[in-house]
Amino acid sequence: MTSQLTANKIDSLLSGRVKIAQAKDYKATIDSVLLADFVLRHYNDNGNSKRGHRNKQPSAIAELGVGTGAVMLCVLHYFARYNIGVDYDGYDCNQHFLDLAQESLRLNGYDAPNIMLHHCDIRDISNRNCYDAVVMNPPFLAFDEQAGMERANMRSRALYEGEVKLADWLNMAGKLLNQQGWLFMVHQAERLSEIIVHMQKFGAITIMPIHSYHEKAAKRILLAAQLGSKAGVRIMPSLVMHDAGGDYTAQAQKILQGE
Repeated sequence: MTSQLTANKIDSLLSGRVKIAQAKDYKATIDSVLLADFVLRHYNDNGNSKRGHRNKQPSAIAELGVGTGAVMLCVLHYFARYNIGVDYDGYDCNQHFLDLAQESLRLNGYDAPNIMLHHCDIRDISNRNCYDAVVMNPPFLAFDEQAGMERANMRSRALYEGEVKLADWLNMAGKLLNQQGWLFMVHQAERLSEIIVHMQKFGAITIMPIHSYHEKAAKRILLAAQLGSKAGVRIMPSLVMHDAGGDYTAQAQKILQGE
């Protein structure tokens, strides 16, 4: 382990149930926990499935832009709770983030060949049609000149698109998934129309708006979609993060605590 790694802070998620090695200038956000919870509820909620049956549990998951591993760690924790065994491949172009993710796997006792991290441009992934689910939390902000100047900074690289555009992320997700496989993502609500344009091969699109406060417009969305499905769009009840006093709502607190 490098000295750069050991200098980074060790934090926790889900009320201390998950440990994560964080980068000094970029830390995992609440979005990662919300996305992991969204994935879990899809596979473990009778109400989401036809005829009251749970959706088929995945045996192989790919995460595009795995970063320091926050989503991955939470998904693995949740799946272990329900005895769901899964192969998990995380892809990222940032080797430092991958080193931190590997350290986080060690901190949480994951040392198995079914969990693999891969250093690459997501556009260069050669696997095809081999995953039951693809999970991703792509950069939210479209490229601009100022972002290009700042991309040497880790936080900017995580927040702003570079050469890899949103269309590239969605295109690769479609190539990686088995037919009838599921895509899960979190993104900015204002880019929903752009997302939909690039999802012509997907159906059964499910959207959960995320609001900071009840009276505010949604800034984030959680989205699930099934490759090859002809089903229409479904809008889920919104998740409101804060009450009028600024505290987390009961629903948000339950998710963030991993309950």
